[in-house]
Amino acid sequence: MANTCRFLLAASFIFSGFVKAVDPLGFQYKIQDYLAAFGMASWFPSFFPLLGGIVLSSVEFFIGISLFFGTRRTIASSLALMLMIFMTPLTLYLALFDPVSDCGCFGDAWVLTNWETFGKNVVLLLAAAGTFRYRKMVFRFISVKMEWLVSLYTLFFVFTLSFYCLNRLPVLDFRPYKIGKNISEGMTIPDGAKPSVYESIFVLEKNGEKKEFTLDNYPDSTWTFVDTRTVLKEKGYDISAVHMDCGVEMFDASEQDTHAGGSGCGCSATVLAGYVFKQLKKGAFKKILFIPTGALMSPVSFNEGNSVPGIAHCVVIEKN
Repeated sequence: MANTCRFLLAASFIFSGFVKAVDPLGFQYKIQDYLAAFGMASWFPSFFPLLGGIVLSSVEFFIGISLFFGTRRTIASSLALMLMIFMTPLTLYLALFDPVSDCGCFGDAWVLTNWETFGKNVVLLLAAAGTFRYRKMVFRFISVKMEWLVSLYTLFFVFTLSFYCLNRLPVLDFRPYKIGKNISEGMTIPDGAKPSVYESIFVLEKNGEKKEFTLDNYPDSTWTFVDTRTVLKEKGYDISAVHMDCGVEMFDASEQDTHAGGSGCGCSATVLAGYVFKQLKKGAFKKILFIPTGALMSPVSFNEGNSVPGIAHCVVIEKN
């Protein structure tokens, strides 16, 4: 039993650590999603998500290799149990309240729903408890005299892999926008897939009374506009894996009240110059489809329920 649990944990941790190590920037973005969702983004320095991601992927890979070969049995089983004790209730919270769309446990290689992740973690928690309890029964593939060499090589390999992929490109690319992928096709909703359905809620005031309206029951011009928000009524096909919204990248909706959002041209220019070009230079992005948008925001036409004129320019930027 102990060795069955040990190999199950080893396979999970090796795979998890490796797919994070080959895409350190991707895991950095996932950690940033976590920090933003819990309102903790301002608690840590800007380098923390990247450094923390590299360290965590290295620890996971080290645990997996150690459990597989039967080296550092006490350290590896203890670390595995501590990680699962922390991650299991965390993923239960994610499943119940859905602050992030997926946990990022296996990067882009294998995307699980939050409930699938919680179920997986329950199994791994039981396996970690069994491995720790019966760790002396775990047989070795490596002698005690050689285990230091395996541990040293494991850490050297995973850190080298992370920094190599950080400065270049993933050696195994699971990203949806990897070289050879058609970004335009990736953003196209497949036949039969339903798009997400959103509804605009307008808060208007008249004679000191505030009411909420939709486009279906929008009142006459005697009402005064107060606020608006967009509500997701039905979640459909998700293109977020290959789509980045410049306004979302700039603002933290959980901490900043942006009302209708930021300037389309302002957000687009800032994110392109301050972020996207840097990622192109690093090699994290090889080709992007950039679509800056703008709108003629007229309070008169808006309050009358008329459509807002908009314009967008589509530009493809590719690194040679």
